[in-house]
Amino acid sequence: PTGAAPDASTGGAEATQSASDGPALRWWTDVSDVCPISHFPVRLLPYAPFKLQVQPLGQQLQTAKSEEEEAQKSITRLVDGPYLVLQVLASWNFEVLGRPLGDDVICQLDDHMKRCKLGPFRGAPSAPAAPAQRWWTEVSEVCPISQFPVHLLPYPPFKLQVQPLSHQPPMSKLERDQKQRDNTKLIDGPYLMLQVLSSWNFEVLGRPLNDEDISQLDAYMKRCKLGPFRLSRALALAEQQDPESQQELKLLQQKACRRFDSLKHIQHVRCTQA
Repeated sequence: PTGAAPDASTGGAEATQSASDGPALRWWTDVSDVCPISHFPVRLLPYAPFKLQVQPLGQQLQTAKSEEEEAQKSITRLVDGPYLVLQVLASWNFEVLGRPLGDDVICQLDDHMKRCKLGPFRGAPSAPAAPAQRWWTEVSEVCPISQFPVHLLPYPPFKLQVQPLSHQPPMSKLERDQKQRDNTKLIDGPYLMLQVLSSWNFEVLGRPLNDEDISQLDAYMKRCKLGPFRLSRALALAEQQDPESQQELKLLQQKACRRFDSLKHIQHVRCTQA
């Protein structure tokens, strides 16, 4: 229990983060639950399970304190945290047990992974991001490609220049900075990446993506840890005529199509629930 005082036999609170915890701290070894995602017995986990709320408490009716505590227990599921993180990252499907993972749950899950020292994988781009860093949650723009509200994105948007500034006439730095702000659109980066790979159509917002756009988009995907997809890699494979490269490109596009369908479904669900 979290309220237990540390003593010499347990080694203090930090012992809860070790696989060699004493029996009193390994409370989950006495439960009969099975993880609803991996279907693995919780009591056999070598680490503490993650407590996932199936339905946010904010959606519950006002009740007495005892009833509220009982309600919280009834909507909490003990989940294999690393299994959940790896499943989400591998499939890029953020819907779990009938509802999409919200930003608060992603941050709680990332904190669980860090606190229990369960590996470097995190569901959020910078887990957990400080409110000051999540600037896009305050904007009212809608991605012009996906039509998804930018403030609902769990990752920062990609800044795309509608018209490359290199094509603009000479101007002062002040004019250029203002022009750049007016010329910039906030885009759902993974949506754009998966749409281009799936359709092999490089025209976006009335113009084709140039080499600079592709390089910036690839760097953005890598920097924000948004998956393995890169347009530069796909183009390099397309230039090769050998069967191995063509097969790799085909598999890459098929994987992108599956992720794209999943992402569109998640965003549709989030829009209907917002």
